[in-house]
Amino acid sequence: DIVARTQHPLSVAAFVERGGVPPRKPPKIHARDIKPGTVATGKNWEITAAPVDHVQPYLDSLAYRIDSDEGSIVFSGDTRPCKSLTDLATGADLLVMECIKVDEDMIPGSPSYETETGTFGAAQTAVDAGVKRLALVHQQAKMEEPVRKAQAIYEVKSLYDGPVVWGEQLLEIPWG
Repeated sequence: DIVARTQHPLSVAAFVERGGVPPRKPPKIHARDIKPGTVATGKNWEITAAPVDHVQPYLDSLAYRIDSDEGSIVFSGDTRPCKSLTDLATGADLLVMECIKVDEDMIPGSPSYETETGTFGAAQTAVDAGVKRLALVHQQAKMEEPVRKAQAIYEVKSLYDGPVVWGEQLLEIPWG
């Protein structure tokens, strides 16, 4: 993860976009690796992880599903659409899904196209997984422009007919 965050072209570009000046210094962390499968359990809940496609071989990325008596929620993390995410999200009450760009900005062959999810990818994942609600998160800055935001929601709703939530800082989403 440290190598990906400091050296992958996508991470370096995001760092520069937010005002950073390369080279990007590694963060100071204390980490514990988590593997796919059951991550944690409690009396009435379970957290499961599944591998997703992002910036391999620089790092292995995981999506997480929380199942409880109140319902189920899946966090895609950074990923492009992939079967393992669809399988993990199947039947979830809420899918919190990366949606970095509108589809026309997902240029084939670009680092973002190969590693992240646009509007149609997020919508198709929600449809294929049969989720009840979809929350779009991790949008690039220009997606907050009113025209882009409206375009993004329109594109998602053209494929997915369930409720769509536009993720924002400190947004609370009831689930279950």
